[in-house]
Amino acid sequence: MKKTAILFSTLMIVIAGSLTSCKKDKEEEETNGYSEESISGYVEKSLSEEEDGLTLRNLNGGFQSCSFAYPTSSCAVISEDVATFPKTITVDFGTGCTDYFGRTRVGKMFIHLTDSFHLAGAIRTVTFENFSINGISITGSRITTNTGENTSGQPTFTRVIDTDITNNGSTFQRNFTHQMTWISGYNTPACFDNIWSITGSGTVVRANGNTLTRAITNPLIVDFSCQHIKQGTVQITTGFGTWTLDYGNGSCDNAATVTRPNGTVNSISL
Repeated sequence: MKKTAILFSTLMIVIAGSLTSCKKDKEEEETNGYSEESISGYVEKSLSEEEDGLTLRNLNGGFQSCSFAYPTSSCAVISEDVATFPKTITVDFGTGCTDYFGRTRVGKMFIHLTDSFHLAGAIRTVTFENFSINGISITGSRITTNTGENTSGQPTFTRVIDTDITNNGSTFQRNFTHQMTWISGYNTPACFDNIWSITGSGTVVRANGNTLTRAITNPLIVDFSCQHIKQGTVQITTGFGTWTLDYGNGSCDNAATVTRPNGTVNSISL
């Protein structure tokens, strides 16, 4: 009987340890997941501003645009290899250029255009060389296709993202397809009034090899006058369940909420 009691106690200890470990793994997966989503949103918005500022403002296809003032600082060297299409625009940030929002870009960005990007069917391919934003390194490619106007006359685009993001020595992979609608500012020469609505889905491969699925369940509203995504929800599904990141109701702030698989809602800062 005593031996049986010892075995039972040992079994209970093992089970308790397993449950504690499982809970810890679940919490770590969720925490890292929405941390990576926050970092990705920051990177995505920064890159989009640069790409769009250099290719969408000047309808004659040149690279002279509002991006020289915003968001690219004056220290970046911007050049194009040829005057006609197809062409490649090179943005060389050197050892560091800081923009309006205090984001410092380092390295080079290459923007290849098949045609003037305001034309339906034009494709923009962005790649990188030793590139980072505030110490966050980005490699891979971002391919955006102009898919023409919707029934409301708004420009629409499809973007395929295949990038690796490295932050504090940890790398995760993003593979997404996004549908983008330029809902405001497309008929003005300014940049600060540009607003986008983004939908789509894809996967994230974390540094530990775990694959997460990611879906935008309510369109993300990206306003170039705000440093953060202003609105929308993203649903992340892991091996431990599904949680939702909610960017809010349209206010320009760094506040968001995370709803865990058990229904618990936590406030976070982006």
